[in-house]
Amino acid sequence: MSPASPQKHSVCLALLLCCSFAISALSQSARPGMGPIPYADALGTGTMFRVWAPNASAVGVKGQFNGWATTPLVNEGSGTWSADIPGARANHEYKIRINNSFDKRDPRARRVTDSSGNSIVYDMQAFDWGGTSIPQPWRNDAVIYEMHVGSYNAEDWIPSTFDKAIERLDHIRDLGINVIQVMPVNEFAGDRSWGYNPADPFAIESGLGGPNAFKRFVKACHERGIAVFADVVHNHYGPTDLDLWTFDGWSQGGFGGIYFYNDARAYTPWGSTRPDFGRSEVRQYIRDQIMMFVEEYRLGGFRWDSTYNILNSDWGHNEQGEHMLRDINWELLQNYPYVFRISEDHAFDYSMNFESQWDVGYRWGLHGQVVTGSDGDRNMYTVKGLLDGWPGHHRVVFSEAHDYIARIHGRSRLPTEINGGDPYSIWSRKRALLAAGILMTTPGIPMVFQGQEMNETYAFHDDTPLRWWHTNTYAGIVRAYSDLIHARRNLRGGTQGLKGTGINVHHVDNNNKVIAFVRWDAGGQTDDVMVIANFAVTTWTNNDYSIQFPSAGTWYRHFNSDEQFYQADFGGIGAAQVEAAGDPPAANVNMGMYSLQIFSKTPPSGVGVVTFDPPNPNGCVDVVVTFAPSNGPLQNTTNVVLFMGRNDWQDAADFQMFNLGGGQWAATVAVAEATYELNMAFHDGAPEDAVWDSNGGRNWALAISGCAGLPGLAAVTPSTPQGCVPVTITYRTREGVLTNAANIYVHLGRNSWLDIQSLTMTNTSGDEWTATHTIPEDTWQLDFVVHDGLGTWDNNSGNDWHVYVSGCIPSDAAGLTITNPASDILVPYTQLQYSVEGRAVRMTGDLSWRNAQNDETGSLPCTTNWSVASIPLELGANLLRVTGTNSTVNPNAGARDSATNALYTSGGTWTSGQNGGQGWSGGWVLTATANAGHFLADTNLANLTISPYGWGLWANSGGLSEATRSFADYLHVDDILTMRCENNWIDTDSSVGIGLQNRFGQNLFEFYFIGGGTNYLINDEQLARNTGIPWTGSGLLLTFELTSPTEYHFTANAIEFTGTLAASSEALVRRFRTWNQSAGSGWEYNLYVAELAIDGLPLESREHTAERTIHRRFGPHFTFDRGDSNDAWKITFPLTEIGQLYDIHSNTNLVDGEWTPFELDWYGNGFPLQMTITNHNERLYLRSSTRPAN
Repeated sequence: MSPASPQKHSVCLALLLCCSFAISALSQSARPGMGPIPYADALGTGTMFRVWAPNASAVGVKGQFNGWATTPLVNEGSGTWSADIPGARANHEYKIRINNSFDKRDPRARRVTDSSGNSIVYDMQAFDWGGTSIPQPWRNDAVIYEMHVGSYNAEDWIPSTFDKAIERLDHIRDLGINVIQVMPVNEFAGDRSWGYNPADPFAIESGLGGPNAFKRFVKACHERGIAVFADVVHNHYGPTDLDLWTFDGWSQGGFGGIYFYNDARAYTPWGSTRPDFGRSEVRQYIRDQIMMFVEEYRLGGFRWDSTYNILNSDWGHNEQGEHMLRDINWELLQNYPYVFRISEDHAFDYSMNFESQWDVGYRWGLHGQVVTGSDGDRNMYTVKGLLDGWPGHHRVVFSEAHDYIARIHGRSRLPTEINGGDPYSIWSRKRALLAAGILMTTPGIPMVFQGQEMNETYAFHDDTPLRWWHTNTYAGIVRAYSDLIHARRNLRGGTQGLKGTGINVHHVDNNNKVIAFVRWDAGGQTDDVMVIANFAVTTWTNNDYSIQFPSAGTWYRHFNSDEQFYQADFGGIGAAQVEAAGDPPAANVNMGMYSLQIFSKTPPSGVGVVTFDPPNPNGCVDVVVTFAPSNGPLQNTTNVVLFMGRNDWQDAADFQMFNLGGGQWAATVAVAEATYELNMAFHDGAPEDAVWDSNGGRNWALAISGCAGLPGLAAVTPSTPQGCVPVTITYRTREGVLTNAANIYVHLGRNSWLDIQSLTMTNTSGDEWTATHTIPEDTWQLDFVVHDGLGTWDNNSGNDWHVYVSGCIPSDAAGLTITNPASDILVPYTQLQYSVEGRAVRMTGDLSWRNAQNDETGSLPCTTNWSVASIPLELGANLLRVTGTNSTVNPNAGARDSATNALYTSGGTWTSGQNGGQGWSGGWVLTATANAGHFLADTNLANLTISPYGWGLWANSGGLSEATRSFADYLHVDDILTMRCENNWIDTDSSVGIGLQNRFGQNLFEFYFIGGGTNYLINDEQLARNTGIPWTGSGLLLTFELTSPTEYHFTANAIEFTGTLAASSEALVRRFRTWNQSAGSGWEYNLYVAELAIDGLPLESREHTAERTIHRRFGPHFTFDRGDSNDAWKITFPLTEIGQLYDIHSNTNLVDGEWTPFELDWYGNGFPLQMTITNHNERLYLRSSTRPAN
């Protein structure tokens, strides 16, 4: 709609309205904010308008609220104009009147009629988000689905909308996708567009439904556990339907005025509309748009389009754009750390706080390997480089994206480019799915483009809708993508390694076109995943292709792209499991053509589906439990029994379920008083050998509110933080002391209550409150309690809350680290050297270094803190590798101490600090509370039988005595700790025992007895493991052997146990601990330890390596112009440096070609420099270089 003129008979009324509004708007608004902001407060209702127009002589607002007459805004003196207009309300159309001569749409309007129409007042607070929280996927768990809303669920002649897209969101959820990245959704010219031509950067595209529709879409995604990212365009605007152009009437040189550069920096490939990043008001405008998306639309991430064109202009590097990106990303990092900060390109050219970038080179490399027609042209070393060349979540990897499959670029989908004559051929389907398999197993954040998962073959364009019938015709391909995504996210268990960044491409067979690699997350062979890919038409069916596996044993297949349930004409070749044996372990593997298989040592399993009515019970009410066996263990059963308990399996009993038909069974259960949780599993009711579905060993649980008087509950996400990472602290008041609190705060410390601070929590929904915190360096534990600021505290029943943090402290293990630079960096082409610093732990001899880019090498003596000065840098990626060897001396070997040593017996005492043995890191540390202590015992005490003397611990009446002994080094694999101990009587609920701790005092292993019990218990990764060893007062000979970095072998009087160390900040065993916790009064209740010894082998000599890549830019910025000739190109350096020689280098193959200089060697003169080169190649890549003239 255009601004309307009042009808003739309404002229008088309009004039009266105009006068009335003009009088009331003579003062500027006292309300904060920019743009149109509706208000309703004690002073009335209306809308505040504030507009930036520094060169205008008059600014006003005209709209439906004043009969399209103009109500003037007041000049605030800083370039902004404002007023409160009581008659303006949400949904009123309006425009900004400039200089009493022309109208503009409001640059900050959230809603417009269309890109050539009016602005609309929009109430930003009116939308009902409900109680759904914002999904915040971790970087290692994100799988992105790039969506073009206008074509996602469109009809041939009608574009899709946000509401239409919602109808198909279940499809994305069922795939396992947890992030949708929408292509730009800000108002653009027309109703069809890719979105990279924003006309109104604050408005949501009217053709897609506008702001409320977008919020409905985001809310629907969140209800399905899907985060929403947006593609944002700030490298240029428009160029059509652009009311920002000469907004307040001012411009220079024919350029765009206050929002744009008004010189050559305005030029972009899309028009002369580059925003002026040097103006604080423009930077604030862009910043506010980003924060609008986060705060008003609840978005979880951004992909910045063509960052290169923010960082560069025709004047060269644009520092103003760099600083803007740096500051916006920093603000997001500090205030919204869950928000992903992704760049299309050049994310790491400067320190701009981006965390990830589209890996375009990966796309083209993978594309080439599956599109090429001849198997002989496929190169497994190229595939290896794609996999391990730049591993990490700092890259987004993809095989299809909008630009790379676009009709207007002469490109198409992978199946079509594989076989244009028959894109549905088996060759197209097999190799496109192979590409998907590689994508989902590459260390990075994987992204698929809409339609890939359904074998769409049409090239992308905004007028080409997805053909949803493909989800039926190619349902098997959809399932294959779902299985791959579930494997990538470890949603079905057994594939955690795919979420990490660890990779070892250990098998590269370029003759047979087979590649295999190991992926891991935690490492230590705890979560290894093996991936095998066949890039050839050759099939292997005779168990005669041998591949090395990470470890011996059974490896179970979790995915095989050759399965016939994916496509009937696939081969179905490949075993469900293989056995790896030998040294090194290897297995024979069968492979279909162009196939990929995923293995791990965890067997795969399906589970049934459980629903509840009501889904969130409130009170002690009846609950209907419905179970669908699906493809789980009970899929063929004729009977289903619900086995249910409460509050962690109390009062567990069977409940017969009734067959509802259609593969569903139901039972109604009554929730008993004092229940906060129902626990359940299902079985077939067989009296013997019953078949169970226990949700893959996890069982099912349903929270019950209002029925148990539950205390407050706190949790940290991630539950065991790995690294100095942001964490979210979540607190639920439930029915505890802070129920109905108006405000809640986190009282937070670290490392046993150091550096205490207070965080304000946000009430995210119902009784749930959250706060975010970035863990500082050198943290091994977070400590916190919560309170309401008025004196009421929840301290977890006196226990406080403590969370172990790993990987955020300098490691105590042998190895090398580079501390400067702290990560891979980019330096200017003018920087010729770099000084590297690092840390060496338990290393010996010399360290050596090498720059792989120029083959420069050197060595230096190994010291704890080492440095290499002035390493020469070449242009491009300088991979600096520092190497050293650890010492083979095992400091623990031969450590001994005994209570019979003279240091103890001569004085008849055992006191803190005494060290009567050898090979330890200092003496005993003895601590005791009241009613507890230590002494040297001898056989005059009738109940000491294990030795003539013993270290004695006594405690009664609530007392606690403890003794710890630190080792000379952490226990190494194959180290054996031996000890003798003897307990006596133990009062009920008291305990005595021995344990092993890390350097922070966190328990990694405990062997103990609780009075009133029957057997000794073990605490490791499982609490209170029953050993089956009954109480004895005759003494115990105990041995503890570390069999891997986290696994152990333990014996107690020759009875053997194995296990895994408890979760902790650091799984390095550094000290022995023993305790007596109020066992009882009198010598009959003492605990004795008599001997300690450690035996160990010399350590394996291993080479340790630390790496950093220092990218030295290829040279100064330049532009080129072909002019009227295709062969003669004009090269222009906008600015040159005196004393430098400038040259151009060319390359015809970015993958493995070499850069050849033109040897022009033009001298810099401090001014622009032009040179001409001649090119006869069909495709040529150029880069610049510079070097000193002398």
